[in-house]
Parts: sequence; C-alpha cells; structure tokens
Amino acid sequence: MLKIAGLGNNTVDKYVNQGMMYPGGNAVNVAVLARRYGLETSYVGWLGNDIYGKLILNSLEEEGVDTTYTHVKEDVTNYTEIYLSDGDRKFGKVRQGASSMFKLSSSDVEFLSKHNLIHTSYYSRMEPYLDKLSKLDSVISFDFTDEFTTNYINENIQYVDIGTFSISDKKINDMKSFMEKLYSKGLKIVICTEGSSGSYLYDGRFYFQPIVEAEIIDTLGAGDGFIARFLVEYLRKTNIKEALKRAAISAAEVCQYHGAFNHGTPIPSNDM
Repeated sequence: MLKIAGLGNNTVDKYVNQGMMYPGGNAVNVAVLARRYGLETSYVGWLGNDIYGKLILNSLEEEGVDTTYTHVKEDVTNYTEIYLSDGDRKFGKVRQGASSMFKLSSSDVEFLSKHNLIHTSYYSRMEPYLDKLSKLDSVISFDFTDEFTTNYINENIQYVDIGTFSISDKKINDMKSFMEKLYSKGLKIVICTEGSSGSYLYDGRFYFQPIVEAEIIDTLGAGDGFIARFLVEYLRKTNIKEALKRAAISAAEVCQYHGAFNHGTPIPSNDM
C-alpha cells in the first residue's frame, strides 16, 4: 500500500468572528486529505498537551491517519486567529507552541523511511533535516509557500523532488522561464499555484491547469487540497494532465466548507 507522511507543522485555526476552531497546518492537512483520497498516511510532529492539541490528535485519529509518531509534549499547541470576510481571510494573533520547537529524532527518521513520500513545508522548519531525509528512498515533497526567497530556494532545493510555490503575490513575468530555472536546480517536478488564476507544472514539459469553479465558503486549505491530491495521483502514476485536473477538483471541494478538512468545534469561552 502506498504511504504518505505529513511532517512538521500543525496549528489550530481559530475563526474568531464565528467562535469556531479547526485543526490544521500544512503537514496535518496533507496527511488527512491524502488519507481521504485513498492512501495510507501518517503525521509526524509535536503537539501541545492542551485542548488544541487534543483537537488535532482526535481529528487525525478519526480520519484514519497513523499517529504513532505524533508526539504530545508538555507545552501549548500552536494556534492562529483568523477573521473571515466574504470567503477570504485575514490573520490575527499567532501563538507559537510545541510544533515550532519540533526536533526530528532518529526513530522519527526510521519511521519516515517506511513511506513512499514525505511532505513538509516552509512552516515546518525542517530545513536542518532535509539533507538526511533526501538520502532516504522516499520522494521528498516541499511546499515553499509564498515565503520563498532566492536564497531560501538555493539553500534547500537540492534536497527536494517535488517543489510547490505559491505565486499569487509574486510578480513573475515569464512563468515558463521561472519554472525551468527551478527545474534546472534539481527538482523533478515544479508546481506553481496562482490562486484563482490556476496552476502550472513543469517536469521537462509545461502544463497549465485552470481552477474548477465552486461556491466559495472558505479558501483556507485549498492549496493543501491541491497538493495532497496531486501527490496521491503522482504515486498512483496517473498521467500529469489528469493528476492536475483531479487536484484542481479537490482544491475546489476544500473551498466549500470551513477549515481545511472541517472537524470544527466551538472555541472555549475562556479563550475567546
């Protein structure tokens, strides 16, 4: 059975004006959504020992994600305050907790080596471990998000097989040239997502995938839905055009509910 591991960051998204909170974080979202799309998945990371950590852990277990190496620490859990307006979001307070302190152990690495693919991201702070992870037989997928700089790319791209870049707020004049340059640095697959403008992929050939129209309730997690579905189809050896189409459909589906994979619960009254 094909297996994907989500490695690193987790958070709870607190929708303040709704009084609701949802489990999230790029690595958690990809693990849960890839499980929904039919693969075995695991989440490797640190949670705090509080109501927020319990929400994430319970959600992972309910979704069938392997939590054997989901470690609960005597610390708080990360959370992010979110304010929704017309389907879009603005961020408020961000609390750093256990996830931000995560250090990868040798037993974690041994467990990760049993997966076909490991997905992590800029927000997971796994840069010190990428060299070690790249020596495993697993495919390494990395979400550079929209935080990437040229220096950051140059320092980390050599360890990555599939790199995803969010470019909605970037001024890129020649998309194909930009992606060819990233490909030449060692990536096997380059993916650039541009929000409502669609997505691009380069693997020696250039592809474009328009968005799939949907009623937008919340865009949070749409990118992770796209990534998770593409990674699932990649491991299944689905042809690239069809994999991109299915990824776009999954991203649209995620936009039709709150949170990246729902599991919403009221924010505690003493923490509003």
